[in-house]
Amino acid sequence: KLGLSETKLREAIDYIDGEIATTDVDAKIIERLREARNVVHSVGFHCQVFIPEYSAAKDTAKDFLKFMYSDEGIQIYLDTLHFMPPVNFSDKTLDEIDTTGYSAFEVSQMERQKDAQYIVALYDYPLFYAGGATVWRLVPELMISAANDGDRMSGEEFYKDTLKSAQENWNQYLTLSGLK
Repeated sequence: KLGLSETKLREAIDYIDGEIATTDVDAKIIERLREARNVVHSVGFHCQVFIPEYSAAKDTAKDFLKFMYSDEGIQIYLDTLHFMPPVNFSDKTLDEIDTTGYSAFEVSQMERQKDAQYIVALYDYPLFYAGGATVWRLVPELMISAANDGDRMSGEEFYKDTLKSAQENWNQYLTLSGLK
């Protein structure tokens, strides 16, 4: 979309990241790329938790949640995912996270997430409000553990249903996204 070769795109990113001092890439393209470089991927959407009313293990689930929100649980989350955790440690900090073993990209994302402002604007995009792509944001857990037995899906059923929807609507998704 920007009309850049891969070589020029890499050059522009190196310029934005301070790896090189100059570039002949157009300033408007540099600004668009600078904005894109500050987009932070968040797994926050996947950090939602619920316990179905029909669950036979409510107390165990509550104990698990207490553990996950403990300092030890937060540390396991960090060590496993290398993402900013959904909550702070008990001392209210996230400033001194040990990022040993993280990739440079993971470290940069962690730094950006510390000061990020999160905006959910899902329905601002034609892909979602006109294309029916809201199914892409459904949380599988909601379908797998639906309260109504008739609405429940196995993980495999959810995957196949999502794949079928993507295949059937792919051209429309590309058009609405401006990619076709």
